[in-house]
Amino acid sequence: MKDKTTEIKQDETDDKQKSNNQVATIRQICHYLESLKESGQLSGAVLVAKGEDDIRFGKGYGFSNYELEICNTPTTKFRIASLTKLFTAAAIMQLVEKGLLSLTDPLSKFIPNFPRAQEITIHHLLTHTSGIVNYTTLPEYEELKIKPTTPEKIIALIQNKQPNFNPGEKFSYSNSGYTLLTYIIEKTAGMSYSDYLQKNIFNPLAMQDTGYDDKSIVLKNRASGYIKDDNNTLKNAPYRDMSLLSGAGGLYSTVEDLFKFHRALASKTILKKESIDTMFTTYQGNHGYGCTIGNIGDKKFVCGIGGMSGFSSIFMHFPDNNICISLLSNFGFTNSEKIAHDVAEIILNQLTNAEK
Repeated sequence: MKDKTTEIKQDETDDKQKSNNQVATIRQICHYLESLKESGQLSGAVLVAKGEDDIRFGKGYGFSNYELEICNTPTTKFRIASLTKLFTAAAIMQLVEKGLLSLTDPLSKFIPNFPRAQEITIHHLLTHTSGIVNYTTLPEYEELKIKPTTPEKIIALIQNKQPNFNPGEKFSYSNSGYTLLTYIIEKTAGMSYSDYLQKNIFNPLAMQDTGYDDKSIVLKNRASGYIKDDNNTLKNAPYRDMSLLSGAGGLYSTVEDLFKFHRALASKTILKKESIDTMFTTYQGNHGYGCTIGNIGDKKFVCGIGGMSGFSSIFMHFPDNNICISLLSNFGFTNSEKIAHDVAEIILNQLTNAEK
């Protein structure tokens, strides 16, 4: 029979070893990210979390404005581009839970005169399997992207275009599907897309630094976006009117707020388990609803990825391991996906070693 004093000492040793491992992991992450910043590959903010207290790291890199030399922080607001789709999908699933929508509802229920609307379902729109042409690849997009627009204007443009394939036949990434979902949310909820998210997702989760981007609004801690020219010189990103992107890419957020969203997914706060499982099921290749799904070793992750002129973003959620990695960058050329994967491997290696 073990002496209680021996058991206490063993617990203290285990706790000390765990703490040492956590410190070593954070140091390794810091060193990796600092090297990227020093080589000009990273400007933005990163947050890494394992559980509530196991590992918690958040830091800004570079400047949110390179002309004024204002530092990035975990509360800097960045455009998150297509990571927006994850929130659009969550809004749709909330409306499904309320009985206001069904994933099998045809598009004709909302836009009767849209070609093949009786065959295209909400599920097709969510999974990029509708066959509808992607409006951001059309010649008209170059002129559209600098002007205020509405989902209705985008719908009028795309409904006259030949579909790429039959609904459900295959996968083809399409921002058009998420513009149509924006329209469906507004018609079903009886309020704007922005107001719906604010009322049903952002406010309940205290995501006070997330919202629909509008350049005319004075937004505290807003990051400016940057690109590089052919001579590798840093330039201001070209202007883009965010109304064009709606539920396909129109939101801004912070890494701190994305951590709150991670916790809501883990605790099933804003969606039931069945809805989250539906979102995070692969339907075509590695895509779910508003996300991609993959594995690092045997650890499953769900990933929202965004990229646009001047900005790059990624949100990685490991549902079985309670790990969250968020990276928001105001360098449009930052390879956020690779960086997040590298950071995830550092954490997972630490977990593997701790289990040995």
